[in-house]
Amino acid sequence: MSYNSLTKFEQPLRVELGASRLLAVAAAAWHMLAAAACLLATLPLSVRLLLVALTTLHYVYFLRARASAQTGAAVRAVAWDNTRGWQVCCSDGSWQRAELRIPVFVSVPLVIMRFRVSTGRTCSAMVVADRLSTDEFRRLRVCLLQAARANRK
Repeated sequence: MSYNSLTKFEQPLRVELGASRLLAVAAAAWHMLAAAACLLATLPLSVRLLLVALTTLHYVYFLRARASAQTGAAVRAVAWDNTRGWQVCCSDGSWQRAELRIPVFVSVPLVIMRFRVSTGRTCSAMVVADRLSTDEFRRLRVCLLQAARANRK
């Protein structure tokens, strides 16, 4: 391995989160199971139909907020470098300084991270592997693991 490949993860990281088809399909399956459970419940028909409608509305919200990052609180991009630390880009296109909140969930197919932005609010991002290129997703996972380990010390 060359020296350049060993220090690649110390380079600044900036990832744009695209829409996730895999996350949309997984969420559809979970929401359909929830709707089926509502329909099978021993409740009056009007209550069951209301629960199915609320489940459908939540799925639409989930698609906009998590799978395609179209709502105001959604994270569209994440950046990190040694001098500025973490930054997030919300759906309005503005970059804000952010503090990574621990714990983060990092696995091979999925990363879930939470940030507290400079305005004081908290935002989160679910990053499935199909939202980024393979190299960007690997670099993001390593960067998050290193940040989590640094915060424990």
